[in-house]
Amino acid sequence: MTFPQGLDGDVVAEVRGRDARADAQTAIDVLDELDVGIDIAVESNDIVAIETRHARMDMEPLVGAGVRGGFGRHVATLFPEHGARRSLCYSALEDLAGALLVSGYARLHDGLIPQTREMTDLAASIQADICIGWAADGPVIATMREHGYNPVPLGPAAPSFGAADSLLTDRSGLQFLNRFSQAGDQVLAHAE
Repeated sequence: MTFPQGLDGDVVAEVRGRDARADAQTAIDVLDELDVGIDIAVESNDIVAIETRHARMDMEPLVGAGVRGGFGRHVATLFPEHGARRSLCYSALEDLAGALLVSGYARLHDGLIPQTREMTDLAASIQADICIGWAADGPVIATMREHGYNPVPLGPAAPSFGAADSLLTDRSGLQFLNRFSQAGDQVLAHAE
């Protein structure tokens, strides 16, 4: 999920994938590929446009569909043959609502979604049953209804790479850390 207009703007889901298999001689056979951009309106969570760069199914019927509760059922109704064989496109679309839900945590962390009882009740009503973790009778929705806030997960602070930290932001030097490993409490960075 990307926010090309900033965290308060519309969402663009860049959805890419590839199904491939290798034979006994390790030759790779690409079975299916997917590369689409799905524009989602921030206010309504409706799909407003789809840019299909590569897909084996016509996703245009999804324009206008809401990507909240019921989206998976809508996809199953529109594309039953893809659902029956669990095509790459179908599987990716099935995960779209959950990915959109999780991307909302960025807005919560930034304070763009107020942690008020009214907003929490609204979130609980429109997000219930969007995925198993947000089941209407599950612990996340129950916590929201009982306490009046949206439980925002926060992980631990990221470890420092020490002197290599500058590699992450300094564009005049190395562009990225190629790999890293952790030994005990010390993070060892390897730049190439």
